[in-house]
Amino acid sequence: MLMEDIKQDEPVADIVSILVEFGIISLSLLYETAKGHSQETVDDVISKLDGRSLVEFIGTNQENIQLTDSLRSFLLRQNFESSQVQDPVA
Repeated sequence: MLMEDIKQDEPVADIVSILVEFGIISLSLLYETAKGHSQETVDDVISKLDGRSLVEFIGTNQENIQLTDSLRSFLLRQNFESSQVQDPVA
């Protein structure tokens, strides 16, 4: 059920793909890396994931985010990837 939910919602799939690939990522880098999605869309996705307790915020100001260890491990085993990740330096 969770995999279907993620795959059916393109912005969620894109953001989750980035979080799987990077592990821990700063919110500012996530905004830059989320190709084709506005900051508002990224915030909405983060809110959905946080509401389902699928992400954790890290840092004194909670400026970094990661998927929960169990979800990230599961998605890595499922080879969950996306071509939506772009190099922010490019």
